[in-house]
Amino acid sequence: MEELQKLPEEWFVQHHAIKCSSEGIWYRVSEWLDAESWGDLLSSGRLQDQEVAYDLFYRLAAILDGLHQSGHFIPHLILNDILVLKGELGRVDVKIDYKLSRFLDPKMAQPGLMLNNLLVCHPDISGERPLNFKTDVWSLGRIFVQILTADLEIRDPRPAAKAEDFPKGIGVLVRSMLADDPDLRPHSMAEVADALIRIKQEAIETEAASPTETVGEIRRLKKTIGFFGIIISILAVVGGVFLFQFFRGSQNGKVALGEYANRYAGSVAFVVVEYQVQVDDMVVYQQRIEGTAFLVDSEGYLLTNRHVACPWLEDENLSTVVEQIRYVD
Repeated sequence: MEELQKLPEEWFVQHHAIKCSSEGIWYRVSEWLDAESWGDLLSSGRLQDQEVAYDLFYRLAAILDGLHQSGHFIPHLILNDILVLKGELGRVDVKIDYKLSRFLDPKMAQPGLMLNNLLVCHPDISGERPLNFKTDVWSLGRIFVQILTADLEIRDPRPAAKAEDFPKGIGVLVRSMLADDPDLRPHSMAEVADALIRIKQEAIETEAASPTETVGEIRRLKKTIGFFGIIISILAVVGGVFLFQFFRGSQNGKVALGEYANRYAGSVAFVVVEYQVQVDDMVVYQQRIEGTAFLVDSEGYLLTNRHVACPWLEDENLSTVVEQIRYVD
């Protein structure tokens, strides 16, 4: 506890005490933080702004550089150890939760899915090499790939970092951080932080140097919109003439339109899907999805969307809850 309390409070989650429950289970008492999930942050699109993303990366590298200067390192760093603090839209503040079990003994682990993915692909850990500051560099490079690709379940980040669609500006740095040979990686987190400052500045200069191209793109877009506007106007006129002829040939326009609208009413169903996660007899998560389905044959088979029939497959909150339960177990 004394070692943990020495970590800077502006960078690391503060742990106040270690206690034992009446059932003999040890637990820690830590500070409360108003944090948001990585899934919410990535889906918000804030990190699509290169300036915001590179600023976050620099902050992470600077925090780890400070940790290294204090004589500690965190080779098993994963995305779940980094808490995103709610704050300004143009800035992402974070704190690292230095897990106590890894602090006391880095080899002691009861890995959840995300940690296990790191353990099996990290060349230093899987190769049983001595763990040091450069081990942290590889782990941070993997986190950069997860954020840039918005793939939180990625296992080995190296193929993604070599993909053609990987961001060019930061690609060289990330690939060097993920080198199998520790001697080929940046020698310190300070080098990583300095490189990120340079990459961020180059991104800003590149964006500022291309206003003319942007203006040209806007003009071309306006011309395209104008062309499609003319096409839509023509289609609207043709459609109006068709409807006029349709209703003029009917003795009762309202009746005809009603019969047309209700033609498939008997084939439409309202669907409600409710699902939940239980731990023992306690419901820890519950959700309900509503939607429509269509009768497709006389046997009673219905056709609907995937998010209506199996909503849990696309529920990021459910995945987070399951991951937390696995980690606790």
